[in-house]
Amino acid sequence: PPGCGDPSPTTPAAKPGERKYGVFIDGKECRHKVLSSYQKLQLASCVIQCRKYNKTAPFGTQCLKLMKDSLQERQDSAPTMCRVGRCVGLRCVTGPTTQKCSVPKNSRDKRE
Repeated sequence: PPGCGDPSPTTPAAKPGERKYGVFIDGKECRHKVLSSYQKLQLASCVIQCRKYNKTAPFGTQCLKLMKDSLQERQDSAPTMCRVGRCVGLRCVTGPTTQKCSVPKNSRDKRE
């Protein structure tokens, strides 16, 4: 138990079922934070991280934000919900619309 001379615990890493997004790496080695909705990957962040620079998704690009209530433990099969938004500069500005979504596995563009 804490307080018995043990060092204070560090912040635990997110449990596998609690990831907030997947990572898709494109052909130029840029990392896109993504969520999956209706069998399609959509941006979860409007900032795309490339090796030497970051770029911003085009203005008005659709993006998704995982709703906080959706991350409940032991409900891997239950659908999660996302708010639908649009990229405005670096931010995903969400509106009232929601849709089913999921956190995909990390993936890479296989095209050369």
